[in-house]
Amino acid sequence: MRLETGGCGQVDVYLNDSPEFSVQYGMELHGEPVLPGRIEVSGLSVSAEFPDSGSPAVSIRDQFSEESGIVKVRRTWEILKETDWALSFTAASGFGEECELFIPSVMYRGNRMGKGSFPRESDGPWSFLENRMPLPSCASFYSASRFFICCTEPAREARYVSSVSAEHRDDRGQISIRMPGREWPASYTGKKSLVPSPDDASGTSLISGSGFPFTVTRDFFCSAGPARGSIFFRFRQFAEKLAASAGFGKIYAPVLSWEEYRDLKFTHLLSMAEPAENGGAYIAMGRNNGELQSVYDYTAGSFLVKSLEAALIFLRADGEVLPDLVFRFVSPRLRDGKTGKSEFLAALAEGIGRFFLKGETAPGVHQDCYDPNRKIWGGYLGISENDAFRFLVNARCNGEVMKSYVYLYEELKNRGRTIPEFIKLPKRVAAFYLAHQMRDGDSGSFGRWWSPDGKPVNSLGTNGAYIVSFLTALEPYFEDRKALDDSLSRAAGYYSALADEGAFFGDTLDADSCDKEAGTALLAMFLDLYERNNDGSLLRYAREAADFVISWIWQYNVFFRPDTPLGKRGFRTAGLTSVSVAHHHLDFYGMAIAYDFLRLWEHTGESFYYDQACLMVNSCTQLVARGDDLLGRGAEDTGWQPEQLNHTEWDYFGRPGCRSGYFDIDIAWVHVLGLGAYQRISRRFPDVLGSGREDV
Repeated sequence: MRLETGGCGQVDVYLNDSPEFSVQYGMELHGEPVLPGRIEVSGLSVSAEFPDSGSPAVSIRDQFSEESGIVKVRRTWEILKETDWALSFTAASGFGEECELFIPSVMYRGNRMGKGSFPRESDGPWSFLENRMPLPSCASFYSASRFFICCTEPAREARYVSSVSAEHRDDRGQISIRMPGREWPASYTGKKSLVPSPDDASGTSLISGSGFPFTVTRDFFCSAGPARGSIFFRFRQFAEKLAASAGFGKIYAPVLSWEEYRDLKFTHLLSMAEPAENGGAYIAMGRNNGELQSVYDYTAGSFLVKSLEAALIFLRADGEVLPDLVFRFVSPRLRDGKTGKSEFLAALAEGIGRFFLKGETAPGVHQDCYDPNRKIWGGYLGISENDAFRFLVNARCNGEVMKSYVYLYEELKNRGRTIPEFIKLPKRVAAFYLAHQMRDGDSGSFGRWWSPDGKPVNSLGTNGAYIVSFLTALEPYFEDRKALDDSLSRAAGYYSALADEGAFFGDTLDADSCDKEAGTALLAMFLDLYERNNDGSLLRYAREAADFVISWIWQYNVFFRPDTPLGKRGFRTAGLTSVSVAHHHLDFYGMAIAYDFLRLWEHTGESFYYDQACLMVNSCTQLVARGDDLLGRGAEDTGWQPEQLNHTEWDYFGRPGCRSGYFDIDIAWVHVLGLGAYQRISRRFPDVLGSGREDV
């Protein structure tokens, strides 16, 4: 690496004798840019001075170093007198062709896809606080032939929380990281809330009241060069190298033993089981959510509740190993006459299966959402962008529920209990999708939303991938394997093309945007197909999906004010996952992602997927309510774990007092997904849970 002085306060960074990017030296005074009065390059060091009223006011000292293609700039500002300075680090790289902006977890392809109030590039340029990204203040540009990416180290005090802005300038992509951070032209604070920012660009909050000279030191990281692979591959490599050299992605030990995790989560999930008529049962969507509880007065076999997967969890558990305390909040009406713990769990699992059989409105047409108060079934009844979903059929919901029915049938049969309806329903639903699989422009797709008579209402997104995984589970029960082979081959072609195109959109049902679950759905599907036929080409697509998912995994700990619920608990965000460009909160979805990352590691030997799996599972043991901290609730909610962890100035319901540092919402999917992943990992990858791995 070498440095050369450019014009207008610019220093060019050469790697392997090629100019990859430049660092632009400037400050901001009273909201206006200021160029240095002097700039000097000496080896891998740069110094710059900025006058104010004719005398030196600020100096910058940069020390450059390079490791594995990542350039670290350790910058020290020395501020000699108090005035309205803001500090910034700006770098740019030339492309010579059209390039796209990518801000992980915040903006992809300009956020042109979908509906919602979330920021779109066309309304920018934008500035976002560092905590909205899985690497602090991370932004990147990419084209068919080049990439450029930057981030900084995480803030450890409120006044050092930075922000990042990025924009195209001629044929260059420019990234600026600023302290103190501020968001403009607006701040995204809720699903329907985009609040204009104040015009004041003052920087005094950083240094006001400090002694002088005042010194600030911060590390910045940049990488640029020829593109090899997608932007997600480049981001994954960037994160992997930072984990090796800069302390990102640190794996902390679980805060609970895995037996404690299992027992606490079981306790709460069992408390959410509700009896239904004729011996049926279901899992309530949520409990004790205050004024918002009406939003959660539903049940479902899939998605936000996952009752059918809960039935599998109950059946696969060794009830006699579970302590009696796990069962203390079970509805007495469910326990009626069932004295043995394993007997009770098996009966509960069967009752859930029988209840959701009622969602079939016509042969092979199944709706799994149910409103117990209005006694109506629907394709989807929760918060969404379209009320008409109630009357439709959804591929994700059908895929999740029917796959669970197949396994439920098998588990019961292995215990000497054969329930033909539990396999006949999946076969009828499979027939519906095989008959209506797309054959024209979206050939091979299983669509997204369908009318009950088999007409595609919306075929965008990755929901159909769940049908592929369901069909692979159902395969032993197919009489016509050739027809199934043909269908799965066409589906693999369609969804492989989505991965190649980077079309990770529209998987979650309560938003319409680019989202993490589009990647998790494709990752699981490609692995299911690979484990079916050992077609090595499928692993390439599985990697692409996994690398997309990595762009949603937090690699550091966000700073929280110590007076917030998360701050006072010392909550660590490393290993948590963000949801979508529409939903800026963290969640515990990483338990399920980890299982598929471990499968991918097993098949490829690529250790970073293993490391990320360990990072996620250990992090997901946080914030499980227990005796010494019930997370603000009563003993009857022992084992609850919140869905929404607000790490930014955003709240799902737009509540100003519940943003950064707050958590909320008890919802069933968190407990089902966590326990289900725990069971799968403990069976297939027991060393991951037994090692207690921690990076020191």
